[in-house]
Amino acid sequence: MRTKETGSAEEREAGAAFARGQALEARGESRAALEAYERAVQLAPERTEYLYAAADLLVETEPAE
Repeated sequence: MRTKETGSAEEREAGAAFARGQALEARGESRAALEAYERAVQLAPERTEYLYAAADLLVETEPAE
């Protein structure tokens, strides 16, 4: 029996990149997490939570002036 796949391959890849970013961020690997979030945004720019995650991480890691 075949199961129906949901979403395009690009959407699934974006979701995987976002999940990678979350895992990396939780381990304190901010640079790698940001790269993963940016990949998710490139693949699915309509998913605002991906953009917000990248922006939040940038705000947290940018040095204050």
